Amino acid sequence: MVGYFFCSKKLLIISVFCISLFLYPAYVFSANTEFQRPPGGAGEPWHLALADPQTFYITIYKVALVKDDDSEFTLYENPSGLTVELMNNQFVPVSDVDVPAGHYKEIKITVSATYGLKGYCYYEDSNTGKKGYWYTKDGSDQSNIGFSESIPNPGTQRVTITDAGSGAELITYNGKSAIQYSNDIDLTIKVGERPRIRAEFYADNILELNDSTPDIGSDGGSPAQITFEDIPPVIVSTH
Repeated sequence: MVGYFFCSKKLLIISVFCISLFLYPAYVFSANTEFQRPPGGAGEPWHLALADPQTFYITIYKVALVKDDDSEFTLYENPSGLTVELMNNQFVPVSDVDVPAGHYKEIKITVSATYGLKGYCYYEDSNTGKKGYWYTKDGSDQSNIGFSESIPNPGTQRVTITDAGSGAELITYNGKSAIQYSNDIDLTIKVGERPRIRAEFYADNILELNDSTPDIGSDGGSPAQITFEDIPPVIVSTH
């Protein structure tokens, strides 16, 4: 069986089966209204606006299937990591893989805890009357953001997640901080079969413009930072 990676604007196919990683969607967003943090509790930083990224980099280290006896079979592994940009077409060959027949109950996807994001959030500040686009700049400082009254040209921000949230866990992979997604599956493979596994990464409304004060709006100044709250959720299906 021949394994391969293919990444189009909304599709990344991994390995001998096909693991398709979708990024939904990449459309132009309209003005956002002011709001507090959704369920999880209001509190600093105070959320001002959400938007979709223009660019989203994810680095994949390992993809493995787990059998009923908890033994793992590795579909793909790269200790250095394979970085893909989910919004552009990419093709990277992967070595051939023979997957043993049997029943698999789980799939584990290990990615870098550092993501690359590029984009902007539109926000209308009711305190100051200021309207425009706050955008990411190159680097890892989430408070180093720009402002433009017209649509800007953002830089790429590197964001390292320190809390994987629900559905994943923060681990160390080959000495590096990583996030491991674990999804239950019900997959029986017979000799000679080529089933398909699809993992969809959802990243719409993931860019987040934040303020540093509890007051509505940016309290007379620019918002504090632009980042994202959680890792993109993943939905895995098999067929």
